[in-house]
Amino acid sequence: MPRWIYQLGQGFQGRIKVNYDDVTDRIALKDIHTFIFILISANILMFSVMYYRTHHFPLALYTCLKAQFAIVIVAMILTKIPKIISVLRQPSTQPDYLYSPTNAVIGGIFMTTFIFTLAFLHQWFSRKTYCSTTG
Repeated sequence: MPRWIYQLGQGFQGRIKVNYDDVTDRIALKDIHTFIFILISANILMFSVMYYRTHHFPLALYTCLKAQFAIVIVAMILTKIPKIISVLRQPSTQPDYLYSPTNAVIGGIFMTTFIFTLAFLHQWFSRKTYCSTTG
């Protein structure tokens, strides 16, 4: 992995400083693949539910795109639940690692969908304001 991926993963921090491990091994890749699988599955489920309710493909797609930020938050939570359960069920003698490449991918997707949602809402509000003032 290039060094900038590790630095990006270290850069996505919350209020509490966490030292992520700059390692890319099988477990880190499994975490990334699990997150992406849950994200894609949640999108497919959301689209299917919206299409079933509306029977209108563009409206279902539009609603799914509007909800991307919430879908990413749900995927982040669902990715952490199995780890928490496994730690609570069987406290292991080996340490649990937090990987910076995993944090880089999840943080990058989070930031991308956040900016996408802001742009989407800005376009929607400006159109709504324009339509209400012109007619």
